[in-house]
Amino acid sequence: MPSVPWDEIPTTTEIAPIPPGKYSVRCTDAELTTSKKGSVMIRCTYEITSGPQAGRTFINNVNDPTASKNPAVSSTFFNRCLVAHGLEHGAYPDWADVANAFISTEASAVLGQREYEGSIYSDVKSWAPAAAPTAAAPAGSTAPPPPPVPPS
Repeated sequence: MPSVPWDEIPTTTEIAPIPPGKYSVRCTDAELTTSKKGSVMIRCTYEITSGPQAGRTFINNVNDPTASKNPAVSSTFFNRCLVAHGLEHGAYPDWADVANAFISTEASAVLGQREYEGSIYSDVKSWAPAAAPTAAAPAGSTAPPPPPVPPS
């Protein structure tokens, strides 16, 4: 059995945080769990799909907005998150179905950073639907000519 090359393995335990900015992301996993306060929470893992940060991952917790101190604001953010992922409000009978519906969806996320228990984490500041891919013109086709300009 080969030996462990300890001298080649860095001893760092810190990962540089993802820089704040707008990213195209895909939900790769969603786990139904319970928050520290005891309310329903979905822990979603996201992967950045393009740009210099492509392949990096972050976690975003989707909380039950009815358990919030400010349900109106929490409900707004929750619904924006659903819309951005192409999920329909009221279409899922239970939280497990909501969690499963997030998996493989794509969206656009504006990330900031926040400190929690002494570490810096990515923090979703806003959601938007994923940018639609630009369709390429079929090979050999050309754009139609502009309409003629009427004589003045």
